[in-house]
Amino acid sequence: MNDETIIEVNNITKDYLVRSANIFSFRKRLKISALKNMNFTIQKNDRVGIIGRNGSGKSTLCKIISGLTYPTKGHIKINGTISSVLEAGTGFDPELSGYENIFLGGAILGMNKTSIYRKVDEIIKFSEVGDYINMPLKKFSTGMNVKLAFAVASYLDGDIFILDEIFAVADEIFRKKCINKILEDCKNFNKTLLLVSHDIRNIVQTCNKIIYLRKGELIAYGDTKKILKMYEIE
Repeated sequence: MNDETIIEVNNITKDYLVRSANIFSFRKRLKISALKNMNFTIQKNDRVGIIGRNGSGKSTLCKIISGLTYPTKGHIKINGTISSVLEAGTGFDPELSGYENIFLGGAILGMNKTSIYRKVDEIIKFSEVGDYINMPLKKFSTGMNVKLAFAVASYLDGDIFILDEIFAVADEIFRKKCINKILEDCKNFNKTLLLVSHDIRNIVQTCNKIIYLRKGELIAYGDTKKILKMYEIE
């Protein structure tokens, strides 16, 4: 792993055991491979889109890189710290206010209290939730939840930023605002991005490389325009 490599994936396989749907063999368990013998490296400051149809292994890959689950085989080397939003509001408490959840979410993602206090006003402003910030999170709409989750994550100090379909329920104006923030941070603070999105606009506007998955296998990895041509004719 050289100094410019920030993520190195070596022979990653992720298997799950599920019960057979056959009523005559209820004790039988089937092995399903979510990822199959995957290898690739990501360089510092790369902005990598992860694409593929539903069930291709995108979210599983993000969870393994984030350390939320472990591979069945293989290993990953990480040369930096990770900030990830794999589901809107992960770690948030619906009974707490939006303001309190900034501290809860920030702490879960590795930010210390002093750092959160220093950035809390910027986080609230970026989230656009306004006067709702002191209301219980359970009264937030899904879109507001996404805005607050992204705002918290975008002000973390991590070297690697992982987003899984975080823009899916965001409005167009906020989506563009998030993309501009990501590009600015990648440029100014040398952050590395992994972005899962079914919206090709997000990939084209944000990423310089693409990982293309199909049924748990790595089909291609490289320049955004080149890989998108392959994907579009699938």
